[in-house]
Amino acid sequence: MFDRVSKFSYFFATEILNLIIKDDKKLFEIIYKFIHHEEINWDDPKCLSEKINYRKIYQKNPLFSLCADKYRVRDYVKNHTQICKLIPLLGVYDSFDEIDFSKFDCDVILKTNHASSVVAIIKKGDEIDMKALKKQMDFAMSMDFGEFSRESHYSKIPPKIIAEKLMTDESGNIPNDIKIHCFYGEPKFIQIANPEHTTNDIFDLDWNRLDVIYRNEPSNNPMKKPKNLEQILKVSSELSNEFDYVRVDLYNLGDEIYFGELTFTPNGGFAKILPREFDYEWGSYWDVKKSVQNQRC
Repeated sequence: MFDRVSKFSYFFATEILNLIIKDDKKLFEIIYKFIHHEEINWDDPKCLSEKINYRKIYQKNPLFSLCADKYRVRDYVKNHTQICKLIPLLGVYDSFDEIDFSKFDCDVILKTNHASSVVAIIKKGDEIDMKALKKQMDFAMSMDFGEFSRESHYSKIPPKIIAEKLMTDESGNIPNDIKIHCFYGEPKFIQIANPEHTTNDIFDLDWNRLDVIYRNEPSNNPMKKPKNLEQILKVSSELSNEFDYVRVDLYNLGDEIYFGELTFTPNGGFAKILPREFDYEWGSYWDVKKSVQNQRC
């Protein structure tokens, strides 16, 4: 597992390697070996981490770009489930300068539709550092996230800024992310990430906590089984049934289920999973090579 120093070292090293090594497979091999202490088996990938990397190189599906687009995916959700709500959309913009902040009458989250982790939370009544916010959003809009991350489906997303209502629970707290990993439309395990994305708790479908470290340490918080867990799993199945593997991200607020996003290459396949047997068990649910072979037919 990583401590703060090793995490910093990893990200710094990754940035340097990304600049130096232009061949995607070579870059993935180096990072994978650093994280998992194993060579990637390109010929016969077995574990989930290998298969995500295999997908990045070989699996091409136009739906990946459409559904990874945080704006266009909203129509996909509407067409595939009736029991999941969309977070209220306050605006869609082609540039930061189009945003009229005076029209927002609630707490807002700004994010780009084509990149990961580029967000800004704006609380109603707070003074906004417009210069810093514009710099953040302009940089994000100018970035080809797919080229940066070597996840090519992001490069096909037309960049936009979207403003959504900031969703909070009855205590005013941002809810945990409920991330359901689904294979062929069937949920297999549940990942609960705190709002800061510094902890991950892993559960099976009956809400038994698993003794697994998935990228981040688990929290020490007891988590009650959601009353609407059956519906959460149903939504996940409905949104994943066109894909061999996808992570369905949801929020649960007052027993209402809200859509977050669909993720096709979680953590780029570089999230450390301990014990390693879980990485291999989860990988056994997915025949990525068959999917690639079928796309070539």
